[in-house]
Amino acid sequence: MIEERTESRTTSSDETPAPHGTRFVDARPAESPDRDAASAPPHAVAPPTAAPPHDEPPYHARPRDPRVLLERIDAALADIRAHLDALARDRERRDLTAGRLTGAIAQSLVIALLAWAASDWIFGVAFETLATKLGFALLLQLLALTGFLLSRD
Repeated sequence: MIEERTESRTTSSDETPAPHGTRFVDARPAESPDRDAASAPPHAVAPPTAAPPHDEPPYHARPRDPRVLLERIDAALADIRAHLDALARDRERRDLTAGRLTGAIAQSLVIALLAWAASDWIFGVAFETLATKLGFALLLQLLALTGFLLSRD
């Protein structure tokens, strides 16, 4: 059974005094000399656990040969360099997919239609013709964006 003991905290000269009326509750079970570990509640006794086996000795017990350490660092740096080189190769060479090709063709047609519409606006062609060219440019721009988005990884 857990006893709750309430005690006033007294302070020594090096402790900060507790505010008046503060009481601390000690929820630990009262210790009795006749009590042993077998009669203790299960939460009071922690079962012994074995440390998991390791392949390598702990760091502080490893030999501190500088050549071994330098070889490990060199191998890790070589792995990092190989990974970065592979990433650079992938960035340099992108595959030409149908979506990218469609997007590129549609984008070039959009630029041509916008230039044509701008020349019609400068030369004073009817508004309906200008609006039709801009409408087609808008639809082709949506097609280009769709093609580029579909080809994304």
